[in-house]
Amino acid sequence: MSSPGSNVEHAEDEGPQFPTGIADIIVKVLGDRLAPFEGTFLNALDPNATLEYPFGGLLPSVTGRKAIDELFTVVPRQVRVENVVLDAFYEAADATVLEYRSTPRIVATGQEFDQRYVMIVKTEAGKITLMREYFDPSAVVGFVSDEAEPDQADS
Repeated sequence: MSSPGSNVEHAEDEGPQFPTGIADIIVKVLGDRLAPFEGTFLNALDPNATLEYPFGGLLPSVTGRKAIDELFTVVPRQVRVENVVLDAFYEAADATVLEYRSTPRIVATGQEFDQRYVMIVKTEAGKITLMREYFDPSAVVGFVSDEAEPDQADS
């Protein structure tokens, strides 16, 4: 069983999951706003939770625990979010705002880049109903563009 303040259970045999470093931070920061849950971080989500990425168009916004699970079965095959560090968090009556950073790694090349994030998390009845993540898409687009140029030159 996982609960606020404890480590999130990570199901290694179930394939890629929501980035564990981010999940751990969310669970810890939400504290009592989050009801205890069994199993993986996905069980902390309301069945109709929404995960939004408003900028960049790199990731789709999805609604529903199943859709979020499907997204995070695909994304970790391309990019691994590693070395997640919480910089600050702010609590309001209806939301919690987290500022954090990480060093994502492109799986195909092993190359890393620095990224900063702001995430707004809303809860209702002890479940996460919204995670809205803002990050700098130019960090990813520039990195991917740099990687694409040598392939084009070889053609």
